[in-house]
Amino acid sequence: LPPLVRDEAVVSTQSTGDLVEVIPANSEKGPIDIWLDGFEFPGLSKSPDEVYRVKGTGIGEMGPTPDMWRYKYEIPAVEEAYQFWRKYGTLRTDSLSEEQFDAMWTHFFNNPLTDRYELCRGCNIVFDMDLIPEPTLVEHMFRCCRRLNDYPMTLRILEGIKEKLPKDKIVYQWMIQELTPIMEELGIKTPDELGIHLAPEGKGPVPY
Repeated sequence: LPPLVRDEAVVSTQSTGDLVEVIPANSEKGPIDIWLDGFEFPGLSKSPDEVYRVKGTGIGEMGPTPDMWRYKYEIPAVEEAYQFWRKYGTLRTDSLSEEQFDAMWTHFFNNPLTDRYELCRGCNIVFDMDLIPEPTLVEHMFRCCRRLNDYPMTLRILEGIKEKLPKDKIVYQWMIQELTPIMEELGIKTPDELGIHLAPEGKGPVPY
């Protein structure tokens, strides 16, 4: 068999400018922004006081394009970025700092590519962790539900919060208080308000 030859025309469907942008090195860096420095991409030069920012990590963007990772075997900084971004939408996000965790999942639920399957998968992963999601993160879950016109999922999210707090009525009430503005904006009722509180199979209803 003839040796395999890397066909750049096939592997690369985007130009370097589609993958990264050049920004001033003194720019404010977000929790999950990926900056690359110490080298120059072919065809996209930068000055010593500039860095490359990987596109797609802003809220409402679709994440780094897979074409970005073709450089991971050639550029160590891209390999590091790849290893970091592999945590996206997985249980491995629990190894991130609190700021990065919130930013990563906020990005996930605001990603325009997130469909109903991914919404359900993401919520299951977050609720499977040993934590209670912050009200701000739950708000992004709700907005994703609204974008996908999935009202039942909002009830399951509220059920998940309540089930994680079976003996902590005060924290649950605080959570509902914090979520009240977004719930009123989107017309969301709690399962108890609708009279359809769903207890897990084999268990009685949570006593509040």
